[in-house]
Amino acid sequence: AALLSAGFLVAVAHVRGGGHFGPAWHEAGKGLLKQAGIQDLVACASVLTGSFGLTSPSKLCLTAESA
Repeated sequence: AALLSAGFLVAVAHVRGGGHFGPAWHEAGKGLLKQAGIQDLVACASVLTGSFGLTSPSKLCLTAESA
């Protein structure tokens, strides 16, 4: 809450390979298809810094996790 009060923005990207949208979404981003999840994260960063104009690349911070 303190970061949000200080003007920070938090965005969550549910990329392919995660379990948030069911088995098909999970299967679409695992194993040999892992690159799809990475492309999803890059696309989200591009939208946040580009068309949405919410931040700049120099201020963007990404984190990811994987099983």
